[in-house]
Amino acid sequence: MADLCLLSLLKTMPTPSISSLSTASQMWQDLFGAPMIPATVQKALLKADKPLVGFSEAVEQQILEAPPAHADETGIRVASSLGWLHTLSTPTLTLYGVHAKRGVAALSDFGLLPRFRGRLIDRRQNLQIQK
Repeated sequence: MADLCLLSLLKTMPTPSISSLSTASQMWQDLFGAPMIPATVQKALLKADKPLVGFSEAVEQQILEAPPAHADETGIRVASSLGWLHTLSTPTLTLYGVHAKRGVAALSDFGLLPRFRGRLIDRRQNLQIQK
């Protein structure tokens, strides 16, 4: 059960780094009152990612084949600088990516726009790309 709790907690955190591994360790201590060293957190992350091999690619492919998709972004802090968390989604699937830029430039850098054939709509309804 502890494995499942740890993996669920870790999968909600941003891309692992030294600071996020320490943060996850501290969160575990605070939530469950049991110590957890960062190396254990890192080992659990590696274990958790194995069953997901190919999953991201499959989600990406399904979103790219969707007739309409929704794009959005929100500002986040990345290493003390402003960055942008981007989403590309359908009603049932979502891809996430972090980029220094907003809008079409980021989605292009992710390699998604050149392959997307449907209609892309953002929350402001002013980004509508149809190929």
